[in-house]
Amino acid sequence: MSPITIRRVSESDIDELADIYACEDVVANTAQIPYRSPAFWADFYKTRDPQGAELVALVENRVVGHLGLILNHTPRRKHTGSFGICVHRD
Repeated sequence: MSPITIRRVSESDIDELADIYACEDVVANTAQIPYRSPAFWADFYKTRDPQGAELVALVENRVVGHLGLILNHTPRRKHTGSFGICVHRD
């Protein structure tokens, strides 16, 4: 089994992330809208909260998973956050 590397998302990952979210069986288990363009994903990551985290999992230098952590900034919910995760169907 190949080792898994976890690191922050980078702009070079956009096409591979779009490929993961283009898998119907992956999107069926998320709150994502299917068939979004790579341009959507490029803009999505540019506008994310810098205090949150966007991580990718790589196997043999291929992005195979994604995790996003979104922190709440309102005073009442400052102690909470939410996350989404997906893994390529392969």
